Amino acid sequence: MARSMKAFFAHLVLLWAISACSGASTAAFNPSAGEKTRFVFIVSEAATLNVSVKNDSNDLIRNLIVNAPYPAGTLSILWDGKNNSGELAASGNIYHISVVAVDETGNQAEASGGDCTVLPADHPAVTALAETPDPFYPGAGNIVFSYQLSVAQSVPVTIAIKNAGGSVIRSITLDPQGTGAQTAAWDGKTLVRRWSRDFEAAVVTYSVESTPTAQRPSSWWSFRQVTTLPVPAPTKAVP
Repeated sequence: MARSMKAFFAHLVLLWAISACSGASTAAFNPSAGEKTRFVFIVSEAATLNVSVKNDSNDLIRNLIVNAPYPAGTLSILWDGKNNSGELAASGNIYHISVVAVDETGNQAEASGGDCTVLPADHPAVTALAETPDPFYPGAGNIVFSYQLSVAQSVPVTIAIKNAGGSVIRSITLDPQGTGAQTAAWDGKTLVRRWSRDFEAAVVTYSVESTPTAQRPSSWWSFRQVTTLPVPAPTKAVP
């Protein structure tokens, strides 16, 4: 890649690839269950882009962007786990994104990274996460988490709730659940069974995780955020 000092401004920085709401450093997703992984990267100047997915042998798997102009800034692109023939990529392999950017004067920058793994079709998957109410007032009722579970057989499920610093403040273990729409409730209390006052008017993160088994040692989880607020003070009736 030939670059001069004048071409330095055309440098492209690849940041990361993440599965939808995944906290793992290596994203894992199940395209058979409709899941996708998201690649995020930054281009410092407007450029023509070629973006592709490759396997760990650097073989081309999928062209995501072909000779298309894009403005400077942060770009986000989804991959559905399929190759250029429309077939699902082999599970168990590690895939990454490759980005080539060419500016208007012909200067070229390249970057690659953002490893992700395609999970087998029968791997547990959690999708369609939602919560109500949001924002949530701890101590003024429960918040209900809803999600869609896709599993070959019933599995225990854990709801983990973390504060802004990433520490688990509450873990809720549920009885085995099967495929279909599921719900779980949180009363707003922490591990020590106190109201979650320490993060009022803040954002907490919760995850829904299917418990791993000997056959499937790697579980899959999704992360979403919930805003917690102080319980409103009671209002006095005006005579």
